[in-house]
Amino acid sequence: MPNCPVCGKEVQSTTAYCPACGTSLKQTNSSSSPPSGMYSPNYSSPQQSYGMPTTSQPHSHRKYIIAIIIVGLIGLIVGGLVASTFL
Repeated sequence: MPNCPVCGKEVQSTTAYCPACGTSLKQTNSSSSPPSGMYSPNYSSPQQSYGMPTTSQPHSHRKYIIAIIIVGLIGLIVGGLVASTFL
C-alpha cells in the first residue's frame, strides 16, 4: 500500500484523499513535499477526546459531589429549624 506524501500515513491505492491530512493523492509527481502555494495542514499533535479527563484535567465529579452534600446539609439544617419552630 502507498503512503501519503505529506503525513506518511498508509493509504489504499484507490483513495483520492488522505484520511489523516486531506491531501489529494491524485498527484502525478511523487515528491515528498507539496507544491509551493498549497496549504499543508499539520496534524502531528494527538487529538484529545473531550469528556475524558487527562492527567492535566482533574476529575470534575468531585466538585459536584461536594456541592450536593453541602446543599443537603443546608436543607437539613433549614428543615430542622423550621420543624423546631412549629413544634
